[in-house]
Amino acid sequence: RTRPPPLPGHTPKDRLIYLRWKQNVSQDELAAIGSTNSCSISGVERGKFSTLRPSAIRAISDHYGLPYWFLGAY
Repeated sequence: RTRPPPLPGHTPKDRLIYLRWKQNVSQDELAAIGSTNSCSISGVERGKFSTLRPSAIRAISDHYGLPYWFLGAY
């Protein structure tokens, strides 16, 4: 039985999980795009951190053509 796809949600956590699913990228790949590390991506996805650094949000948003607020939830 397959899991349903995640929803975009309203938090950076939900939106990172959704983005990784939609783009089919690993935490390592997304971290490389954002010039951060996979621990930061994992920390947000697990709720340990509320969001990523602004520079990482900007890099990921620009890479995927997303508005800044989508990942920053501002």
